[in-house]
Amino acid sequence: QSPLLAESKMNKEVFYYNITNKTSLRKYLNLGMDKDTMLYMIRKLISADDFFEENELDKRYLLFDADLILVDKELTFITVPAVNHGMIVKPLRIFIRELLASAVYEENENLDYVGRLISFINANKNMSKQELENVLGMIEASSSQTVSESQQAEVTEETPAEIKVTNVETVSNSVENAVA
Repeated sequence: QSPLLAESKMNKEVFYYNITNKTSLRKYLNLGMDKDTMLYMIRKLISADDFFEENELDKRYLLFDADLILVDKELTFITVPAVNHGMIVKPLRIFIRELLASAVYEENENLDYVGRLISFINANKNMSKQELENVLGMIEASSSQTVSESQQAEVTEETPAEIKVTNVETVSNSVENAVA
């Protein structure tokens, strides 16, 4: 079911949003974000921007404002169309940078990816959404490598004696070969 309801009143189209069980994005960002949720939200923002482009909708109606985007537990974004075009329309890149900088993150969250994203956005004033998607993909790929490296480190820490024996045998063989 669509959260947007339309009805005609006095020869005018009136739109209503069903916002039951939804909260503003600003409040949601204060709950404590993790990397997966933040990257998912950025991708949802990119897809909202793509939707407007693909359907040739006026982007003045897509207001990237954390108080006007509502989120439910499934991260469904609802953007309120502007009636007053005097409202400030922010570019997607600026809005994403603001979200990254203002979000509250989980206590043990490694925030390297936040710094990488903010640096990328600051360095690329004319970035394309595809470039941003590529950076998000690299961040996800590097985090999966970090997980496998930490799993290897756990195995290494569990079996330090085997590693010492291996190193001793290698040193012994090298010494014997050098003497012979």
